[in-house]
Amino acid sequence: GNACTVDSCDPERGCVYTAVDCDDGNACTNDYCDSVAGCIHEAVDCNTNNPCTIDTCDPATGCVHTPVSCDDGDACTVDSCDPVQGCVHTPLVCDDDNACRTNGRCDAQVGCVYTTTNCNDGNACTVDTCDPVLGCQHTPVDCNDNNLCTTEYCDPQRGCVYTVIDCESGDACMDDWCDPPTGCKHTPINCDDGNVCTTNECDPASGCVHNPISCDDGDPCTTNECYPNTGCIHNRVDCSGANDPANCLVGVCSGGTCVQQPTCSSGTGCCGDGTCSAACGCGADREFCLANTECCEGCCIAILSTVEEYEDLCRAAGLSGLTVTLCGQLISETYAGTCLNPPVITLGTFPNNPVTLPCMS
Repeated sequence: GNACTVDSCDPERGCVYTAVDCDDGNACTNDYCDSVAGCIHEAVDCNTNNPCTIDTCDPATGCVHTPVSCDDGDACTVDSCDPVQGCVHTPLVCDDDNACRTNGRCDAQVGCVYTTTNCNDGNACTVDTCDPVLGCQHTPVDCNDNNLCTTEYCDPQRGCVYTVIDCESGDACMDDWCDPPTGCKHTPINCDDGNVCTTNECDPASGCVHNPISCDDGDPCTTNECYPNTGCIHNRVDCSGANDPANCLVGVCSGGTCVQQPTCSSGTGCCGDGTCSAACGCGADREFCLANTECCEGCCIAILSTVEEYEDLCRAAGLSGLTVTLCGQLISETYAGTCLNPPVITLGTFPNNPVTLPCMS
């Protein structure tokens, strides 16, 4: 008579009492067996007596404790749940002791609202910031640009001001410039004009000066010239125009003037043909005869160059007027180009007396 067993008899073992299985598969019941009443299924009590949870039972998993939502939709409260009191809505305190914001108030929609502290001091020479503890901070601006070619200062209205320094030395012989890491530089300028005929000098007031150099070598018989690429050139004065080879004379410069100098050595004479000898042979040509009268057996008067020269001799003999012309023409036409022997020309009567012209000497 036990409702919690299933009774049977086994021929070999005899009576068999098998326990009844009261599990109903429901996690929300406590299952047990009463010997009189049989299986009992009592509901599980999930109540935790905690106002902060909603207690329910899930047949599959058992008790479920869902947190209560205490959100009252007001951004100005801090919503929480107290296990004894349940939901608690504490007013939000907006004063956070932050020196960088003031006038803390609460807006039901957005919560705390602050006015940001204005740290702008209107001075361009400070960097304005705010420290939550210390409040506004005004740090001086660093205007140093690490450039030695500028001076720097700070203007409260404009901020950093940079002025290019003046490296001008006032010396026209210097190239004045500025190097940012080291400052002003003064480099001598190059006055070389590439012309060796000028000096390369520099005047601090005016700059490069190129004066012509003097090529005067003190010799009046040389030319003093200068060529930009090579410099002074001293060429001998050309006296070749004074050369007279036939008369053994050569043009040379003396004191800046071309003069003729004999080419024959001492003890010799010019023979009229450009040769020098101690004893020249006689010749019939005019130049030789004029230069060596003593060698002519005839009269040199016959080998003058022009009628006018013969006329001059006729005048010297005492003739005048038309007679001079007739006398000159007669000598030129009759005796020109010959050396006469005897060395005298005797002409007819001009007009009444014979004219005798002696040999030239």
